[in-house]
Amino acid sequence: MANVLCVDCNPALLEKWTDALQQAGHHVHATASGKRALEIFVHANLDIVILDYRAREVYGGEVALRMRALRPDVPILMLCGAYWWPPEAAINLVNGLHVKADGAQILVDHVNKLLQKPVGEHAAA
Repeated sequence: MANVLCVDCNPALLEKWTDALQQAGHHVHATASGKRALEIFVHANLDIVILDYRAREVYGGEVALRMRALRPDVPILMLCGAYWWPPEAAINLVNGLHVKADGAQILVDHVNKLLQKPVGEHAAA
């Protein structure tokens, strides 16, 4: 289906997200590093990005800003915790938020919904 970049600083969750997305038929590039995510973003033909705000090396807000400058057409779904949210400036750069505690199936549902939206349309958290 889609070519997905998934970024999460938690290795267990990164594996969980990757497995769920692959089972849903998506091809997944996975990394814990914001720096590596930017490298993949430049070289891979991605359909969507799942981005942990707390990515290693380069924070998610900065990664989202750089990605928007390079390819504003690629939807970004930002991962956040139940008790911490990214700052408003970061939220304004992305198409939606996924609370990690909501689990893998809801993440897959968010991804599939964003893939169906017209370019530039933002989703509610």
